Amino acid sequence: PAGFLVARLGTRRLIVQSCFLTGAACLYVYIFPSLLSLFIGLTVFGVGWTVFAVAVQCHVGAIGGRDASSNFGWYGTAVAIGQMIGPLLSGVLIDTAGKGGAWLVMASIVTATGAGLYFVIGPGPVSSDPRGSSGRSRFRLSDLAGLATAVGILSSFIPIFALGVRSSFFPV
Repeated sequence: PAGFLVARLGTRRLIVQSCFLTGAACLYVYIFPSLLSLFIGLTVFGVGWTVFAVAVQCHVGAIGGRDASSNFGWYGTAVAIGQMIGPLLSGVLIDTAGKGGAWLVMASIVTATGAGLYFVIGPGPVSSDPRGSSGRSRFRLSDLAGLATAVGILSSFIPIFALGVRSSFFPV
């Protein structure tokens, strides 16, 4: 479904909206600090992050000029640096601002990033054809009813969910 959204709405719009969604999830956990809020907030955060990842990868793939492997190389380098620096900075942030303050700072950073990206990046590819460039019909909720689709979604969801839970509680 995230790919269909990118084809219909464009990459910039989804990048910005997913930043706002993840910011709202962080703010939710800050305002309502409980285990249930953490579960709900991290679920919403994960959805926002997944849409963000798909939209950014589509945007990187659509950038012209150099060949796509170079663009994805720089993207991979940026992601690796973020994964290296992020836990260090979040640990310092939790030590100095506390858990609640960390959620508030994260909400502020990701929301400000989304607002800034709206003005920095181009609109990206948008399909004017509701069927997409492949000629396939538009996404329908009934397409998710098949057993093979359900197994595919679960097999994708479970590792991502487990990784999210692990990374959430790993520092603790």
